[in-house]
Amino acid sequence: RYSRKHLDWTPSDQNFWMFSWHEIGMYDIPAMIDHITEKTEQKKIFMVSHSQGGTAFFVMASERPEYQEKIVASFALAPAVFMSRTKSPLFQMLAPFSNHFKLLADLIGLYEFKPSDKLIQMVGSKLCRDESLLQPLCKNIMFLYAGVDKDLNTTLLPLITQYDPAGASVRQFVHYGQSIHTGKFRKFDYGLLGNVKKYGKILPPDYNLSNVKLPVYLYYGGNDIFVDVQNLHQLYDALPNVQKFLIPSDNFAHVDFVWGKHADTWVYNEILSILERYKKEI
Repeated sequence: RYSRKHLDWTPSDQNFWMFSWHEIGMYDIPAMIDHITEKTEQKKIFMVSHSQGGTAFFVMASERPEYQEKIVASFALAPAVFMSRTKSPLFQMLAPFSNHFKLLADLIGLYEFKPSDKLIQMVGSKLCRDESLLQPLCKNIMFLYAGVDKDLNTTLLPLITQYDPAGASVRQFVHYGQSIHTGKFRKFDYGLLGNVKKYGKILPPDYNLSNVKLPVYLYYGGNDIFVDVQNLHQLYDALPNVQKFLIPSDNFAHVDFVWGKHADTWVYNEILSILERYKKEI
């Protein structure tokens, strides 16, 4: 929604959308870090990410490890890295057809998942209110992606529909589908010939998570169907300098890190307490 300007291309150009979360980690996050450190004149900053933000962070830390020198510590909330066990109905449906979906998208010229338009925003503001009898429908649409959520702050639903979904590249979905299908955290699969041309090998290379040397704090929920607990443990085992924290509730789901009733007390306050310990490093 907010990132639709480019020096060379417009959103109607195919090349505008030729990115996945790999490019976000390779270019966008480093550019953000450079901008923040330049403007604030701080040598080091903290990084807090959620879901795909965590995916992109681990891409950057693996592929551009020099940027770790600018980060004190990383707090990854439900990072979508290893995805083989995801139970999200939407992504389970897409995963087996991820490469075919890309082919179909190329054939029909569909490269963008559109952000919610004015109609959805208007309907969301009317039908998703606490007093609306149709509010459960709003929740069920969200549950297709994130699962049954008992901690969701439903009062926020009319506001959420004004901004989310904000749009994405088809390649972001395809790349996640590939991760779910292969069980690997690896670069984008362009197909046999495309991989040989891009990487010099038949299969895309895995991201080297052993490059992630800075302190990493992983936060995860037991009711998260998008980032499965066992997949989170798989990420934990792959990192050399890491701690993990399970949210103290059986009901805490994927979007609760952003919109949960107890996100402040169970997540944000805990992170802030750790930030206090690092004050002397920045």
